[in-house]
Amino acid sequence: MNEDECFQGSELVLASSGVKLADSSKGRGKSFFLYKVNSGKVLKTVRDSAVEMPMMFLSQYKLKIKNTDSMYVYLKKLEGYRFIAKDRNLKYQWLKAAPVYNVKKK
Repeated sequence: MNEDECFQGSELVLASSGVKLADSSKGRGKSFFLYKVNSGKVLKTVRDSAVEMPMMFLSQYKLKIKNTDSMYVYLKKLEGYRFIAKDRNLKYQWLKAAPVYNVKKK
């Protein structure tokens, strides 16, 4: 997917340099990774008018995050994982097949 396709397919898009792996689960069932966004700029939202920071999101695969640059965070509504969602107050998951794109300096 290119950047435009990711942006169009997302329900929430953030630009953030504060994305860190918070937790992961491997073993029984599907593996998943929980990421925490400490701060960021909302570029697109279709559901929430305000996004509370810090927030967490789930990804089904490990993201290749470089700590040096800001990145775009492409999210959609969380599907499944209801026990984890309730326990960790998760509302979003990483857009499937979206790569990690760094924010371009203008």
